[in-house]
Amino acid sequence: MAEHFVIAGAQRCGTSYLTRLLDEHPDIEMARPFRPEPKFFLDSEACARGIDQYVARHFRDPDVAARGEKSTSYLESIVAASNLRALLPDALVVVLLRDPVVRALSHYRFSTDSGVETLDLASAIRASLDGTRPFDPERFSVSPFTYLPRGRYVEFLEPFSEVVGRDRLHVLFLEELREDPAVLAGLFARIGVEPTYVPAGTTTVVNASPPMIEPLDDDTRALLIDHYRAPNAALADFLGRPLPWPGSAQLDPTATTTDLVA
Repeated sequence: MAEHFVIAGAQRCGTSYLTRLLDEHPDIEMARPFRPEPKFFLDSEACARGIDQYVARHFRDPDVAARGEKSTSYLESIVAASNLRALLPDALVVVLLRDPVVRALSHYRFSTDSGVETLDLASAIRASLDGTRPFDPERFSVSPFTYLPRGRYVEFLEPFSEVVGRDRLHVLFLEELREDPAVLAGLFARIGVEPTYVPAGTTTVVNASPPMIEPLDDDTRALLIDHYRAPNAALADFLGRPLPWPGSAQLDPTATTTDLVA
Protein backbone atom coordinates (compact mmCIF):
# COMPACT_ATOMS: atom_id res chain seq x y z
CA MET A 1 0.00 0.00 0.00
CA ALA A 2 1.33 3.42 -0.96
CA GLU A 3 2.27 5.91 1.73
CA HIS A 4 0.43 9.22 1.60
CA PHE A 5 1.66 12.74 2.26
CA VAL A 6 0.23 16.22 1.74
CA ILE A 7 1.87 19.56 1.03
CA ALA A 8 -0.48 21.77 3.04
CA GLY A 9 1.13 25.16 2.41
CA ALA A 10 2.08 27.86 2.64
CA GLN A 11 0.90 29.85 -0.35
CA ARG A 12 3.55 31.65 -2.45
CA CYS A 13 6.30 29.75 -0.65
CA GLY A 14 7.61 27.53 -3.44
CA THR A 15 5.14 24.66 -3.16
CA SER A 16 4.73 24.31 -6.94
CA TYR A 17 8.50 24.04 -7.24
CA LEU A 18 8.61 21.39 -4.52
CA THR A 19 5.71 19.50 -6.11
CA ARG A 20 7.57 19.25 -9.42
CA LEU A 21 10.69 17.96 -7.68
CA LEU A 22 8.72 15.31 -5.82
CA ASP A 23 6.81 14.28 -8.93
CA GLU A 24 10.11 13.61 -10.71
CA HIS A 25 10.96 10.89 -8.21
CA PRO A 26 10.20 7.49 -9.79
CA ASP A 27 8.60 6.22 -6.56
CA ILE A 28 6.29 9.21 -6.01
CA GLU A 29 3.09 10.19 -7.77
CA MET A 30 1.71 13.67 -7.11
CA ALA A 31 -2.04 14.19 -7.33
CA ARG A 32 -3.51 15.68 -10.47
CA PRO A 33 -4.44 18.27 -11.40
CA PHE A 34 -1.63 20.53 -10.24
CA ARG A 35 -3.74 23.58 -11.11
CA PRO A 36 -6.35 24.03 -9.88
CA GLU A 37 -5.20 22.18 -6.79
CA PRO A 38 -7.25 19.11 -5.77
CA LYS A 39 -8.38 20.55 -2.38
CA PHE A 40 -10.03 17.21 -1.66
CA PHE A 41 -9.84 17.50 2.13
CA LEU A 42 -11.73 20.80 2.09
CA ASP A 43 -14.78 18.87 0.86
CA SER A 44 -16.27 16.96 3.80
CA GLU A 45 -18.93 15.34 1.61
CA ALA A 46 -16.28 13.91 -0.70
CA CYS A 47 -14.22 12.81 2.29
CA ALA A 48 -17.24 10.96 3.71
CA ARG A 49 -17.16 8.70 0.65
CA GLY A 50 -13.78 7.38 1.74
CA ILE A 51 -10.16 7.19 0.74
CA ASP A 52 -10.81 4.99 -2.30
CA GLN A 53 -12.60 7.85 -4.03
CA TYR A 54 -9.71 10.18 -3.24
CA VAL A 55 -7.23 7.78 -4.81
CA ALA A 56 -9.42 7.06 -7.83
CA ARG A 57 -10.03 10.75 -8.48
CA HIS A 58 -6.45 12.02 -8.25
CA PHE A 59 -4.00 9.15 -8.86
CA ARG A 60 -3.35 6.69 -11.68
CA ASP A 61 -0.38 4.47 -10.72
CA PRO A 62 -1.50 1.47 -8.61
CA ASP A 63 2.08 0.37 -7.90
CA VAL A 64 3.66 3.64 -6.75
CA ALA A 65 5.37 3.66 -3.34
CA ALA A 66 4.15 7.10 -2.24
CA ARG A 67 1.31 9.40 -3.18
CA GLY A 68 1.34 13.11 -2.49
CA GLU A 69 -0.98 16.06 -2.91
CA LYS A 70 -0.36 19.80 -2.86
CA SER A 71 -3.23 22.04 -1.79
CA THR A 72 -1.98 25.16 -0.07
CA SER A 73 -5.39 26.15 1.31
CA TYR A 74 -5.18 23.26 3.77
CA LEU A 75 -2.87 24.99 6.22
CA GLU A 76 -5.52 27.61 6.95
CA SER A 77 -8.38 25.11 7.37
CA ILE A 78 -9.22 23.11 10.48
CA VAL A 79 -11.84 21.32 8.37
CA ALA A 80 -9.07 20.08 6.07
CA ALA A 81 -6.93 19.10 9.06
CA SER A 82 -9.82 17.15 10.60
CA ASN A 83 -10.67 15.36 7.35
CA LEU A 84 -7.03 14.54 6.76
CA ARG A 85 -6.70 13.14 10.27
CA ALA A 86 -9.83 11.01 9.79
CA LEU A 87 -8.96 9.56 6.38
CA LEU A 88 -5.15 9.48 6.48
CA PRO A 89 -4.12 9.57 10.15
CA ASP A 90 -0.57 8.49 9.36
CA ALA A 91 -0.02 10.88 6.43
CA LEU A 92 2.99 13.17 6.55
CA VAL A 93 2.06 16.86 6.35
CA VAL A 94 4.73 18.91 4.59
CA VAL A 95 4.77 22.68 5.12
CA LEU A 96 7.09 24.88 3.07
CA LEU A 97 7.79 28.40 4.37
CA ARG A 98 9.81 31.40 3.18
CA ASP A 99 10.69 34.87 4.40
CA PRO A 100 7.20 36.32 5.05
CA VAL A 101 8.15 39.76 3.72
CA VAL A 102 9.20 38.31 0.39
CA ARG A 103 6.13 36.06 0.46
CA ALA A 104 3.83 39.07 0.93
CA LEU A 105 5.36 40.88 -2.06
CA SER A 106 5.09 37.77 -4.20
CA HIS A 107 1.48 37.33 -3.11
CA TYR A 108 0.63 40.93 -4.01
CA ARG A 109 2.26 40.61 -7.43
CA PHE A 110 0.42 37.34 -8.07
CA SER A 111 -2.96 38.87 -7.17
CA THR A 112 -2.22 41.91 -9.33
CA ASP A 113 -1.17 39.85 -12.31
CA SER A 114 -4.28 37.68 -11.90
CA GLY A 115 -6.48 40.77 -12.18
CA VAL A 116 -7.78 40.42 -8.62
CA GLU A 117 -5.91 43.28 -6.96
CA THR A 118 -6.50 46.90 -8.03
CA LEU A 119 -4.83 48.76 -5.15
CA ASP A 120 -1.25 49.97 -5.30
CA LEU A 121 1.32 48.05 -3.29
CA ALA A 122 1.46 50.32 -0.25
CA SER A 123 -2.34 50.60 0.00
CA ALA A 124 -2.86 46.86 -0.45
CA ILE A 125 -0.33 45.97 2.25
CA ARG A 126 -1.95 48.38 4.73
CA ALA A 127 -5.44 47.20 3.81
CA SER A 128 -4.42 43.64 4.67
CA LEU A 129 -3.44 44.45 8.25
CA ASP A 130 -6.65 43.01 9.69
CA GLY A 131 -7.31 40.52 6.88
CA THR A 132 -10.98 41.45 6.46
CA ARG A 133 -11.20 42.65 2.84
CA PRO A 134 -14.19 41.02 1.14
CA PHE A 135 -13.60 38.42 -1.59
CA ASP A 136 -15.62 35.99 -3.68
CA PRO A 137 -15.76 32.62 -1.84
CA GLU A 138 -17.12 30.99 -4.97
CA ARG A 139 -13.90 31.85 -6.76
CA PHE A 140 -11.36 31.51 -3.94
CA SER A 141 -11.09 29.00 -1.09
CA VAL A 142 -9.10 31.57 0.92
CA SER A 143 -8.78 35.34 0.57
CA PRO A 144 -6.44 36.59 -2.18
CA PHE A 145 -5.83 39.76 -0.15
CA THR A 146 -4.32 38.49 3.11
CA TYR A 147 -0.79 39.61 2.27
CA LEU A 148 0.24 40.19 5.88
CA PRO A 149 -1.83 37.62 7.85
CA ARG A 150 -0.80 34.71 5.65
CA GLY A 151 2.84 35.21 6.57
CA ARG A 152 2.16 34.82 10.30
CA TYR A 153 2.82 31.13 9.85
CA VAL A 154 2.73 30.09 13.48
CA GLU A 155 -0.93 31.14 13.73
CA PHE A 156 -1.78 28.36 11.26
CA LEU A 157 0.81 25.79 12.26
CA GLU A 158 -0.20 25.61 15.91
CA PRO A 159 -3.93 24.75 15.44
CA PHE A 160 -3.22 22.55 12.42
CA SER A 161 -0.65 20.52 14.34
CA GLU A 162 -3.05 20.10 17.27
CA VAL A 163 -5.43 18.26 14.93
CA VAL A 164 -3.09 16.18 12.77
CA GLY A 165 -0.39 15.65 15.40
CA ARG A 166 2.87 17.51 15.80
CA ASP A 167 4.81 14.36 14.90
CA ARG A 168 3.19 14.34 11.44
CA LEU A 169 4.50 17.80 10.49
CA HIS A 170 7.60 18.22 8.34
CA VAL A 171 8.44 21.92 8.04
CA LEU A 172 10.88 23.12 5.39
CA PHE A 173 12.17 26.53 4.31
CA LEU A 174 12.39 27.52 0.65
CA GLU A 175 15.67 29.32 1.26
CA GLU A 176 17.26 26.10 2.53
CA LEU A 177 15.57 23.84 -0.04
CA ARG A 178 17.15 25.86 -2.83
CA GLU A 179 20.63 25.93 -1.30
CA ASP A 180 21.11 22.55 0.40
CA PRO A 181 20.45 19.23 -1.41
CA ALA A 182 20.28 17.50 1.98
CA VAL A 183 16.93 19.19 2.64
CA LEU A 184 15.22 17.44 -0.27
CA ALA A 185 17.04 14.19 0.51
CA GLY A 186 15.74 14.39 4.08
CA LEU A 187 12.20 14.82 2.82
CA PHE A 188 12.57 11.85 0.47
CA ALA A 189 13.77 9.78 3.43
CA ARG A 190 10.86 10.90 5.59
CA ILE A 191 8.41 9.97 2.83
CA GLY A 192 10.07 6.57 2.59
CA VAL A 193 11.57 6.68 -0.91
CA GLU A 194 15.16 6.58 -2.17
CA PRO A 195 16.80 9.69 -0.66
CA THR A 196 19.77 9.88 -3.03
CA TYR A 197 17.62 10.57 -6.11
CA VAL A 198 18.41 13.98 -7.61
CA PRO A 199 15.59 15.54 -9.69
CA ALA A 200 16.58 17.28 -12.90
CA GLY A 201 14.40 20.31 -12.13
CA THR A 202 16.15 21.68 -9.06
CA THR A 203 17.18 24.86 -10.91
CA THR A 204 13.95 25.28 -12.87
CA VAL A 205 11.77 28.27 -11.98
CA VAL A 206 8.15 27.24 -11.37
CA ASN A 207 5.13 29.56 -11.15
CA ALA A 208 7.36 32.62 -10.70
CA SER A 209 5.90 36.04 -9.97
CA PRO A 210 6.17 38.57 -12.80
CA PRO A 211 8.63 41.43 -12.25
CA MET A 212 7.62 44.01 -9.67
CA ILE A 213 6.63 47.27 -11.34
CA GLU A 214 6.00 49.36 -8.24
CA PRO A 215 8.92 50.23 -5.97
CA LEU A 216 8.85 49.21 -2.32
CA ASP A 217 8.87 52.50 -0.43
CA ASP A 218 10.70 52.85 2.88
CA ASP A 219 7.54 53.15 4.99
CA THR A 220 6.02 49.97 3.55
CA ARG A 221 9.31 48.15 3.92
CA ALA A 222 9.49 49.17 7.59
CA LEU A 223 5.86 48.15 8.15
CA LEU A 224 6.50 44.71 6.70
CA ILE A 225 9.66 44.09 8.67
CA ASP A 226 8.16 45.30 11.94
CA HIS A 227 4.93 43.35 11.41
CA TYR A 228 6.74 40.02 11.35
CA ARG A 229 9.15 40.47 14.25
CA ALA A 230 6.89 38.88 16.88
CA PRO A 231 5.37 36.19 14.60
CA ASN A 232 8.85 35.17 13.45
CA ALA A 233 10.04 34.89 17.05
CA ALA A 234 7.00 32.77 17.89
CA LEU A 235 7.61 30.57 14.85
CA ALA A 236 11.23 29.99 15.89
CA ASP A 237 10.02 28.99 19.35
CA PHE A 238 7.40 26.65 17.92
CA LEU A 239 9.93 24.93 15.65
CA GLY A 240 12.75 25.00 18.17
CA ARG A 241 15.25 26.36 15.66
CA PRO A 242 16.43 29.68 14.20
CA LEU A 243 14.82 30.88 10.99
CA PRO A 244 16.89 31.10 7.80
CA TRP A 245 15.96 34.66 6.91
CA PRO A 246 17.81 37.58 8.52
CA GLY A 247 14.83 39.75 9.41
CA SER A 248 14.51 41.08 5.85
CA ALA A 249 16.28 44.25 6.93
CA GLN A 250 18.37 44.38 3.77
CA LEU A 251 15.54 43.31 1.46
CA ASP A 252 16.09 44.28 -2.15
CA PRO A 253 12.61 44.42 -3.74
CA THR A 254 13.96 43.56 -7.18
CA ALA A 255 15.40 40.34 -5.81
CA THR A 256 11.92 38.93 -5.23
CA THR A 257 10.87 38.89 -8.87
CA THR A 258 12.61 35.72 -10.00
CA ASP A 259 12.33 33.65 -6.84
CA LEU A 260 10.93 30.16 -7.02
CA VAL A 261 7.42 30.78 -5.80
CA ALA A 262 4.05 29.09 -5.61
